[in-house]
Amino acid sequence: MENAHREPQLEPAATTWSVLATAAAERPEAVGFVARFGDDTERAVTYREWHEQVRALAGGLAHRYGVAPGDRVVWLLGNPEAGQALLLYHALGLLGAISVPVNPRTSPAELGSVVATCQPRLCLAADRLAALVDAALPGNGIPKLLLAAGAADPGAIAGDHPVPDPAGRADDPVVLLFTSGTSGRPKGVVHTHRSALAAGAGWAGCFRLTEQDRYQSPFPIFSGAGLHFSGLACLLAGTTYLPEEFEAGATVARLARSGATVFAAVPTVYQLLVDRASEAFTGERLPALRLFDYGGAPMPVGLVRELAARFPAVALVQTYGLTEAGPGGTYLPAEHALSKLGALGLRPAGQHTRLRVVDEQLRDVPHGTPGELLISGPAVMAGYYRDPEATAEVLRDGWLRTGDIVRRDADGFLYYLDRRKDLIIRGGYNVSSIQVEEVLRQHPQVADAAVVGVPDPVLGEEIAAFVVPVAGARPAATALIDHCAARLADYQVPRRVLLTDELPRNTAGKVLKRALRDRISADAAPPKGNA
Repeated sequence: MENAHREPQLEPAATTWSVLATAAAERPEAVGFVARFGDDTERAVTYREWHEQVRALAGGLAHRYGVAPGDRVVWLLGNPEAGQALLLYHALGLLGAISVPVNPRTSPAELGSVVATCQPRLCLAADRLAALVDAALPGNGIPKLLLAAGAADPGAIAGDHPVPDPAGRADDPVVLLFTSGTSGRPKGVVHTHRSALAAGAGWAGCFRLTEQDRYQSPFPIFSGAGLHFSGLACLLAGTTYLPEEFEAGATVARLARSGATVFAAVPTVYQLLVDRASEAFTGERLPALRLFDYGGAPMPVGLVRELAARFPAVALVQTYGLTEAGPGGTYLPAEHALSKLGALGLRPAGQHTRLRVVDEQLRDVPHGTPGELLISGPAVMAGYYRDPEATAEVLRDGWLRTGDIVRRDADGFLYYLDRRKDLIIRGGYNVSSIQVEEVLRQHPQVADAAVVGVPDPVLGEEIAAFVVPVAGARPAATALIDHCAARLADYQVPRRVLLTDELPRNTAGKVLKRALRDRISADAAPPKGNA
């Protein structure tokens, strides 16, 4: 008999560690997650095993490396090491220490900057990243530990050491997540046990997760999407978590093999599944699936229709969130996926989350008027790490300024228009880059597009479009401009179109528009040596 969904109820003193301990006591032999440990083998870990290995790991970290409450521990583990990451995250939570997960694809300079900012007690990394760690931390006195592939404890950290008493408290920091830096220098987002768990509980409720669900996702394990949105949501609901390294063919094969019921990914992943695994990626071939979640970037309306046609029995749920909010935010219930195409969301994620749409003076605006989205609730961050000025800029009277411009329609549905910093103002008119991009993607020779504003001496800003053609196509810039002119107001039409093989994206799937603007600036700069 299929288990009914139960809304997760968090005790006031709950921590990431206590939630795992409760799961181990109540369902010891149920599988908590299935993941890789740095090798090619997937390993199923029960809640009892997860609990025992975390306790042993915490003892090793405390007694061999001196990790104590409040210490920061940098770790570089990707989805090939997702099992090790899930053990480490909870072991540090037990100790009252703070996880500082870093993208394994980072540069030595970026890693060095993170280390200089947070001054960690220890830096751990997969052994495949030895060269990166050595280049970033040459002789700075911070212990470095490489984790061997396949080690479940992980590595030689755990041993026969006493298990420390749990030291983490609900309002203590549990993780320091560095933002993706799409619009500037990355900042360290501080989440407490309480805010991290609130985020997980909110999404578990949105997706109506149960103990019978198997939740597969390529969201990076070093991100809030991998750890909280997915990981803690599954833990709180008793759902088996299946983190993975994405590759279209392998992902579809795993969906079939695992009997996954829920799949969560960024829009780019769904497009690649449709393009590269078309025959296998259908409802007939994957009958266990009941829900698709997509978020992290705008979802093309044509792709929503494609998913609905391929999977008529699967609920399609659009979600929106940001690191500073847990990640938490809004979602569009599946019953509106097609009737409200293009909508960002309707309901807040979480019972106590509230939303507002405001003007520059933070005054509420009427429906239909563009404004900045504000979020309030228990999943919102404590602040930016050691950056009170940046914290004060985005946290106002209990409300988080998202920096995202949206509008509400007459029915209360939210539509994403642009980042506040990406909104193009051409000759006094506001232009949503998202709207122009959607029109460009409707051209039969366009696979993807990104639109940015570039300085113009007369209009203030002009519109430039970067276009990724479909395979084998080479559309003319004039044809794409004419295509937009037939569908947009004249002030919304891009005047410059550049073809590119791919768009720069961060690990969350968001286009790095700052990099695109820099590319145009570099192209416009005079050759070196000119007077």
